[in-house]
Amino acid sequence: MPRIFLTLAFALTFAFPAALPARAGENPFTVKNVAVDASAAASVEAQTIAINGGRPKAWTILYRRITRQEDWPRQPQLDDAAVQRLIRTFDVSDERRSTTRYVAKVTYIFSQPAVERLLRANNISYVVAQSSRILVIPVAPSYVQGDSWTLAWTNPHFAGGLVSIILPEGADATALAGLTFDSATWSAVAPIAARLRASDVVVAEFTQGQNSIRLKRLAAGQPITPSVDASGKSATAAAEAAFETIVEFWKNKSAVDFSQRARLTVDARFSSLSDWAALQAKLGAVPTVVGIDMVAFNLSQARLSLAYVGSLDQLRGTLADAGIAMTMRDGLWWLTRTEGQK
Repeated sequence: MPRIFLTLAFALTFAFPAALPARAGENPFTVKNVAVDASAAASVEAQTIAINGGRPKAWTILYRRITRQEDWPRQPQLDDAAVQRLIRTFDVSDERRSTTRYVAKVTYIFSQPAVERLLRANNISYVVAQSSRILVIPVAPSYVQGDSWTLAWTNPHFAGGLVSIILPEGADATALAGLTFDSATWSAVAPIAARLRASDVVVAEFTQGQNSIRLKRLAAGQPITPSVDASGKSATAAAEAAFETIVEFWKNKSAVDFSQRARLTVDARFSSLSDWAALQAKLGAVPTVVGIDMVAFNLSQARLSLAYVGSLDQLRGTLADAGIAMTMRDGLWWLTRTEGQK
């Protein structure tokens, strides 16, 4: 295809806020069902104390949810007023009260822009990628649908967060019968992962009485995660430990360092001006893209200089989340809209 551009005499710069894209499932900036309990001279006073006292708990839960464990000691220490400014609203359920005591569960809904500003001001990396659906295949030592190790992964806590665990079901579960840790390959599970819309596959091996769980990612070219200590743990506790390891592994891969900035020249291909407008709109929703210089343009292609934060792999991942594929061809990076994406 001929690559004829109209070179611009000046650069057109678009600055986009690095906002977190909407995620399927639960909003990670909503912290649900924080238990509060306080006593005071009157019930109304106890209610105020309890709800105020739940805010710092909710802030710690949110902070640890979207940051890497290595950054937990760096959590900004905020006074009551500062925490309150991070919260948009709250909702109360399961209230119980007496004349002097108030007990309830409170859901705190944080302001995403306010939290992001705070983390960036403190140079703390946080997760901006969309939630990851991970297909887990439990083996002990082979995959058996309905055994204790497989059932341990049905914990509701493992679904709906930044990492959402899904399990084989129906014909897919039947097809995996007898699969072992060593025999599992990406080619064997790729069609199942595609049907379940899983972004990754992890095989988790555990046998009662073993001292460790082995975890293996099956995506092509990906490393095997370290083993997880399972000394003396039941299947349920072992699954919980393995899940936390998977979450931390994914956060380490996905958390963006906003102090790490770079530029990249890319060519964008489009079929019409409306297609070009749609591509620009998608770029505006990419959290790691913080600026665009248009270098050249014609009716089917544009050359752009992207300013981005984080790593190149994270840029590609967040572009993919927004429905834009970034691929290397003939030594050049190309952007194209992905069919079927929002």
